[in-house]
Amino acid sequence: MLTDQWEVRGEVRAGADCQGIVRNNDFLFLESLNFLKSVSICQAVSGFKPGMVLLLSATIRVEKVVPGPKPWNRARLLLLQNDGKRNRWDFPHHVGKPFEGSMNWKRFGAVFTVSPLTEKLNVVAQMNQCRGIFELKDIHLVPVIESAGYIRARRVVLFLWAVFGLVFISAVFVRIRKSTLLKVVLGLVCAGIIFGTTMPAGMKKEMVKDVKAGAEIAKQTIVTTDKKEIPWQPEKVGHFCLFALFGFILINVLEQDGGYTALVYMLMVAAGTEFAQVYIDGRTGSLGDFFIDTSGCCLGIMIFVLCRRFKNKKGNG
Repeated sequence: MLTDQWEVRGEVRAGADCQGIVRNNDFLFLESLNFLKSVSICQAVSGFKPGMVLLLSATIRVEKVVPGPKPWNRARLLLLQNDGKRNRWDFPHHVGKPFEGSMNWKRFGAVFTVSPLTEKLNVVAQMNQCRGIFELKDIHLVPVIESAGYIRARRVVLFLWAVFGLVFISAVFVRIRKSTLLKVVLGLVCAGIIFGTTMPAGMKKEMVKDVKAGAEIAKQTIVTTDKKEIPWQPEKVGHFCLFALFGFILINVLEQDGGYTALVYMLMVAAGTEFAQVYIDGRTGSLGDFFIDTSGCCLGIMIFVLCRRFKNKKGNG
């Protein structure tokens, strides 16, 4: 779907602060020496249809890329959707993660679903207010055809995930016989985990964007000193906190069976959420998220154990 019609936006002169060069129609070279400038090499995509699934891939090399102050001030390869009025940054758009530092040639790819709202589609290689060298070659954009076997597998996996969740939650609810508050909290936590797992990528990014905007306003209101910005990801914090609370509730319910049983259950839930996300549009399973989930669970279990020991010690005293 890509041609040799690349367009350089920004400084193109050799020796300039920013430059973008296209070589042999399939090799892109971007260099920036100025944090205040950006350079992009773009190509408009034609022949796409709403609902089409596309794979954008490239072999990428970065050299001494120093990021700017914002999370997007890095070297990036994007598939950017436009609804005719504006670029939809709330739709999935990154191939890999924004690049920084140095990395030798490595292949990256990402799958995107064309939104029904999309009227224009662009492939963009960009150095956005950062410094360094960004090189790309063997850039391909191809439609992905979902086979009948994959569609069946997706339906089976999501159905089994739903059944597992229903049986697991029902079993835990049955064991909570006295505390209505505990049932309510457990229900809310489970709803949060299920919603977070099955949320389409576009909705997730929009929610994360709103959370970050609110945090930025709060920071500007509370923090008056000029301090270096600490990057954070609300979705990772949400993962950790939800599973910490879930672990605390589980060991409370399964106290007589010990923390190991609760940990095994939580490992099953964490693994299931990441595996199910492989079959959600625009989402991918992540080993890092799995470890974040299990870490949160371990913290919840540890907090309960410490609280119980403190209570027993106080009672014996």
